[in-house]
Amino acid sequence: IDSSGGGAVTAEGEAGAGAQVTDGRWRPAPGLEGGTITALAVDPQHPDTVFATTVQAGVFKSADGGTNWTAAASGLPGGVGPLAIDPQHPTIVYAARGIDGLFKSVDGAANWTSMNSGMSTWSIRALAIDPQNSSSIYALPGWTGSVFKGTESGSNWTSLSSTLPNFYPVV
Repeated sequence: IDSSGGGAVTAEGEAGAGAQVTDGRWRPAPGLEGGTITALAVDPQHPDTVFATTVQAGVFKSADGGTNWTAAASGLPGGVGPLAIDPQHPTIVYAARGIDGLFKSVDGAANWTSMNSGMSTWSIRALAIDPQNSSSIYALPGWTGSVFKGTESGSNWTSLSSTLPNFYPVV
């Protein structure tokens, strides 16, 4: 996952462990553990920095394009699903954790804090950050047909459901 074409590609193997391919051969990815990989995100300003989330162990970070991984889940309660990196400030990372809601890191995933003020605790299925205004974040919780918008970098959340037609999200 390197824009120069020389980086590793990472995936989950049958046993739930991370795996990588650099030369056409799959090998275990050192440090990437925790079951099913639920999301991957690449730092838009530093493409060798990659984040992965797993069902059981939370967030992992690689600073070398996916060759080696370290746990980056301090403050997260277990497995994590969707992940998003602020495109303008890539040390800001958001991660969703089942019914525990949304979490934010301002230090490149070293530490996490809850960002659920005003948002339901439904399992968040998708996250998106406005590329033109990264203080606006969008979250799709559960299968409710609702979309929440976070302003002030996720400090305040409001439902946009009243402005949308009824729909069933496909993620």
